[in-house]
Amino acid sequence: MTLNTNYTFEAMEPQYNLRALRPDYEVTVTPDWTRRSEAFRATAKGKLDLPYGEGSRERIDFFPAADADAPLLIYFHGGYWQRGDKSMYSFLAEPYVKNGVAVALVNYDLCPSVRISKITPQTRKAVAWLYTNAGELGFSSERIFVMGHSAGGHITGMLLGTDWPAFQRGLPADLIKGGFPLSPLNDLEPVRFSSINDGVKMDAAEAKSESPMYHPPLTNAPQLVVCGARETDEFHRQADMYVETFSTVERPIERYSVPDSDHFDELNVLANENSVFFQKTLELIKRTLLAAQEKTNIATLKNIVKAFNTHNIPAVTAFFAEDGEMLSASGKEPCGTRLSGKAAIADALAKRFTSTPDIQWIDGTEWVSGNNGLSQWTVTWTDGDGIRTSIMGCDIYKFRDGLVVRKDTFYKQRVS
Repeated sequence: MTLNTNYTFEAMEPQYNLRALRPDYEVTVTPDWTRRSEAFRATAKGKLDLPYGEGSRERIDFFPAADADAPLLIYFHGGYWQRGDKSMYSFLAEPYVKNGVAVALVNYDLCPSVRISKITPQTRKAVAWLYTNAGELGFSSERIFVMGHSAGGHITGMLLGTDWPAFQRGLPADLIKGGFPLSPLNDLEPVRFSSINDGVKMDAAEAKSESPMYHPPLTNAPQLVVCGARETDEFHRQADMYVETFSTVERPIERYSVPDSDHFDELNVLANENSVFFQKTLELIKRTLLAAQEKTNIATLKNIVKAFNTHNIPAVTAFFAEDGEMLSASGKEPCGTRLSGKAAIADALAKRFTSTPDIQWIDGTEWVSGNNGLSQWTVTWTDGDGIRTSIMGCDIYKFRDGLVVRKDTFYKQRVS
């Protein structure tokens, strides 16, 4: 990949020295964020300063959602790798927690005490620690999303390009299910030609090795890449080139500009749960989780058919919730015969498999939409008189948390 290298200080300084464009940053912006964050922490049931390493800044603030199996959003703050603290951004967690998403805000070491090349593996360590401690903290390790702003957007890109099994044994390749690079720095070379590099001290080699543009995403996790509409041209270019280079049909990466917002105002919009920006992030999380659940439910339907065809009753009932029920195709009730609970289901199956020991469900096809499923098949068996019968039919399923809560069977009506 070849990127533009014809940069000058005169051209890049006004593009990247964003505080010069907001002289009120220290007077109004950060005091407001600090006040709102303190107010949220005062009422939230958060766990603060959790250590993910031995360093003094290797700390995480965790804010749980109501559900212990909730998705997790990991947030990395900006500050050009030189300043900032997780405590200033607690206010961003509030709308997500309210909408069922747990949030972890991560601190990391800052330049010039460390180089950027040390920050990337440190943030990977934070993500790995959260994955490992999901059960204790109270969120699902299978539902992790990453978000970062500015320098944190750079970190987000690097995390999406991480080979997790190679980084730490036992981590899944698809550890991160979705990403939100906000005003990300994907090509670090132009940053070297600004006063930002006075503290970061990148050379050309480090700028290239730490640029997400040279670390493509390693999974098809969906992303939403965002900039404020009033950001500088360079920040729009940084976002656009990432989307144009790495978005595919299999890996959808949406590009969004927050109306009437600059680099800092966009976070205020994000904190508003009624904003289009926030709703886009929440929808990506929900849509991704739904797709994963549908994939799981399809696999469950296929495995249920296998269990039926091997007459493995414990395997069949293992797919059912404790309060699951099975409605047969015939019976005295309008719904057929209602079998409620695993014991009743197991008893009915034992009788069926005994009376028709060669019964099989063949030529099956499965469909899933959310927590609803359909399995179509042809059931064949030999009755006590030796007569072979084949009838087409289907099962309509209802799932909850990956388990069957209802299986409703329908047959074609055979006419002699």
